[in-house]
Amino acid sequence: MISAQPNWPSQAALQQRFEFGAGIPEASFSSPIQPSPAVADFVEAIWDWDVPDGEVAKGLTIKVPPSTAPYFVVQYGTPTHCKWRFGDDSYDHTNYSHVLTQTQSGTFAICPRGPLGVITVRLKPEGATRLARVAMHELMNVKIGLRNIFKDREIAELEERVMEAADSCERIACVERFLLQSLGRDQDDPVFSQASLQLRRNPGLRMAQLASLLGISKRQLSRGFRSTYGTSPKQYARLARVEKVVDARRRGLGWADVACACGFADQAHLINDFGAIVGRTPAEFFGPTPPLDFHRAKAAAHYSPFIPFML
Repeated sequence: MISAQPNWPSQAALQQRFEFGAGIPEASFSSPIQPSPAVADFVEAIWDWDVPDGEVAKGLTIKVPPSTAPYFVVQYGTPTHCKWRFGDDSYDHTNYSHVLTQTQSGTFAICPRGPLGVITVRLKPEGATRLARVAMHELMNVKIGLRNIFKDREIAELEERVMEAADSCERIACVERFLLQSLGRDQDDPVFSQASLQLRRNPGLRMAQLASLLGISKRQLSRGFRSTYGTSPKQYARLARVEKVVDARRRGLGWADVACACGFADQAHLINDFGAIVGRTPAEFFGPTPPLDFHRAKAAAHYSPFIPFML
């Protein structure tokens, strides 16, 4: 989600920027770019956040809600500042330019400090360990600099290629090549990969049903899932449901319809579960200001956790 900050350009100036295409490209935060078939097994979606106007970029705050998926992030603009918040608790993150991260509670607020250029890759949880080279629980609510995972020379070469790329297609191709070259052995147990897939598709699935579907006991499911993904399957299902809430609200559904579509008993159930994961009520998270349209009908065809707002 993006909200305005102090010193935001005037409404008239901002509107003029949008009209003449010099502001925020609509696809940057709404429609993801489909990954190439070569990386589709472990990459879910890719965004290129490209806002070359530094004054416009500095007026944005990009809120990243909790997710079942980790993000691989490469910056080619001015390095951003990042803060994690859950309720009244918050802390500033180390300002790495290139990171691997996952939000399992609270929200990340990404604040540009100048021209914004960020390639954001949403990894499939079931394939992320082939790339991460760290346990999934080590990514929870932290940013790990890519130089702490990969060789410094590898990241320097990636950074140079992305910076020199002529356009978004070239930048994304550079990142995809890096991901392919960095793949390791698949470390996930296929049973728990299937558990992740099932819960992301159907967060309302009961644990006894899931265990039976996988042919294991509830105890085996709980212990093995936590070891693989760093959280319990029940908590993971709540994360998946929050993702569905963000998607449904982004598509313009009213709260009663969101609650129904996402499998909540009622709106009170939605508010309670959402607050327990995000640290804020749905109304507080989305704010009173309607999101920028960005051709909502077209954009809504693809899930995006990044929702543009403007005061």
